[in-house]
Amino acid sequence: MRFTLLALAAGTLIGVLTGGRVRHLDDRTFRLLPMLVAGVALQAVGVRMDSTAGLVVVLLSYLLLLGFTVANVSLVGMWLVALGVALNLLVIGVNAGMPVRPSALVAAGIAGPDEVGRLDLGGKRHLERPSDRLTFIADIFAVPAVAEVLSFGDIALNVGMANVIAHLMRPPRSRHAARPPRPSITGEERR
Repeated sequence: MRFTLLALAAGTLIGVLTGGRVRHLDDRTFRLLPMLVAGVALQAVGVRMDSTAGLVVVLLSYLLLLGFTVANVSLVGMWLVALGVALNLLVIGVNAGMPVRPSALVAAGIAGPDEVGRLDLGGKRHLERPSDRLTFIADIFAVPAVAEVLSFGDIALNVGMANVIAHLMRPPRSRHAARPPRPSITGEERR
């Protein structure tokens, strides 16, 4: 979560430094915005549940988020957000939760080697098991600065999100301003 907040802040800062303004975010419209709202809400609920129902809620949240990102893929950077969501959905789906590498938890400063087995990782995550698949895209990257462990999907999603925000802060272009004026042809010019 802290990494996501940093990505939001970085996107905003980059947007401002490149001439954008936060007020331009209000000028934008998104397709299927209720899917984003529902996906985020379900994610918040699902990660706190420790049952199969929690996993189903998390998977549903990712499907909604994926639908939203695909519907808005024409926005600069949204393809990267969609890729991140899809990678996380894939690894969570095939492993009935996100595998978390114990050594990454230690490297991130979340727990000591003797504490890892006692951590409550919530309903969405579990310690990496020998039977888990696609662990190379699971939560394996330690980020000690924010005491988090991230997956490839998390990194893609957050970099993409920062990119989307930075671009959305720029003034919207008018369709007519992008085209040069057409020359008019009068009767005398045709001859």
